[in-house]
Amino acid sequence: MILHTLTKWSGVPHHSEGAEIRQQPAIVLIGTVLRSKQGIFVIHSTPLETPVPNPTFVEKPVDRSWWSLERCILSASMQFPFSTRRQFLSGATLGGSLLYTACRHGGAGVASVDAEALQGPADVTLRIGTVKVDIAKGHTISTTGYNGAVPGPLIRLREGVPVTVDLVNDTAAAELVHWHGQVIPARLDGTEEEKSLEVPANGHLRYRLTPQPAGARFVHTHVMPMADFMRGTYTGQFAFVYIEPKSNPGQYDQELFLATHEWEPSLGSEEEEEEDERGLPPATPPPGPKDPNPNGWEIGYQRFTINGKCLGYGEPIQVKEGQRVLFHFLNASATENIKLALAGHQFDVISLDGNPVPRPERVDVLELGTAERIDAVVQMRNPGVWILGTPKADDRNNGMGIVVEYANRKGQPRW
Repeated sequence: MILHTLTKWSGVPHHSEGAEIRQQPAIVLIGTVLRSKQGIFVIHSTPLETPVPNPTFVEKPVDRSWWSLERCILSASMQFPFSTRRQFLSGATLGGSLLYTACRHGGAGVASVDAEALQGPADVTLRIGTVKVDIAKGHTISTTGYNGAVPGPLIRLREGVPVTVDLVNDTAAAELVHWHGQVIPARLDGTEEEKSLEVPANGHLRYRLTPQPAGARFVHTHVMPMADFMRGTYTGQFAFVYIEPKSNPGQYDQELFLATHEWEPSLGSEEEEEEDERGLPPATPPPGPKDPNPNGWEIGYQRFTINGKCLGYGEPIQVKEGQRVLFHFLNASATENIKLALAGHQFDVISLDGNPVPRPERVDVLELGTAERIDAVVQMRNPGVWILGTPKADDRNNGMGIVVEYANRKGQPRW
């Protein structure tokens, strides 16, 4: 089998390994074709009203074992003939949109797209665009987020049940959408280092994936912000993804998803000092002395939120005495590790990063690294109005907390 590789054409994305052009009556369709052991990936297709002037081709032999099809032909009518029993999974979005298609070999973890998936509505749609977030009274943040909200919508999937995903990018920069914690092909994982598919600026990407494993995962941008605090994980591009296990006893009365995030980052040359976390057991081991020689610039933040709201601005969490409440926590920070506590209560930790622990552990304080998730159950046995937030007073005063209010209880929240 010979693959014709276009070597001179400015319209071919830089990350493509090759492109195949087929002349059609009155139209030319350019399709970027990537090689993979998992199949053929037709990534970009654009119709042109006139033929390409003097394209340069290089014939490139391809090991037949890399491909699941005997041939792959692009056509303006989007008819993709095939001659084997293997499914030819394909599609094209004309007018500059992006579309992922694959020829399935079979086996676990191999993504595929079938005709129904390409023609019908998507199971999951994420639209990347500018979002105005009212985090506190008189305080609005302009950022980039998913589906007009921060956090983005809760995405519930079923373990092992394939879904079609639509990613729509309304911004002027290419984006990467990373499915954190899922076992999926590298092309779909949304990471530059794995050479995953990008969502082009003002473009569209559609593909099909099989959610696995079960548990609390999340989706977020994987663009490297470098020195730009308006890009990457400094933005509001994150959302919970909960993959329902095939068997779930549901031993709780209420389920809540809470994501923390910091806003308005800035650089400072001073190392951040640890605060006395009053009202909590002493740290074990105790914190060491301050580093006399900080290793460079430190990033600090002005505002802190849980589910996009500062402490005291959003609606309180309503609970009832005797309930078992399952909390799913996500640290969606770009740089910060955090601690969380619920005054007057303890946490029974049942999962770390979406994976069940061998034995639940009861703790006073949860510690979450960047991008870490913790699932914990709280027994509601202490009626009142309480604060769930960080033990660091300055950060809590700047928003890192949320009120937990028992039924028929009012008053100032206690820490």
